[in-house]
Amino acid sequence: MKYDITFSLNADGILNVKAFERGTGLEKEVIIEKQPTEANDLGAMLEDAERFAEEDRLHTERVEVLNQFDEYLCKLKRDKAATQGSKLLSDIETAEAWLNQKLKAPKETIQTKLEEFKKSHKI
Repeated sequence: MKYDITFSLNADGILNVKAFERGTGLEKEVIIEKQPTEANDLGAMLEDAERFAEEDRLHTERVEVLNQFDEYLCKLKRDKAATQGSKLLSDIETAEAWLNQKLKAPKETIQTKLEEFKKSHKI
């Protein structure tokens, strides 16, 4: 089945979502109206943002290191694996498995492993 989905947002903040199923011609529409935000809600949202700011920063840094490690492994696989053989591929697969198991590990743990891997497997 294939669907055509259309989203439209008007100036008043009303979201209109239409879905059309091509095979049957069935069409559905949902309208979502923006609810007014109370001043208390905004205050609570700001407090939450401030309370979680440090946690968000640490999470962002950890994800950046995860991405750096993953990018390094991809570059190695693309640029060197064909010429350096199965040992390198095995090491890359081991590192990828480690990385997938350590998605929630502290940034420092991932950074250390990345640096160790870079020392032993240069691009």
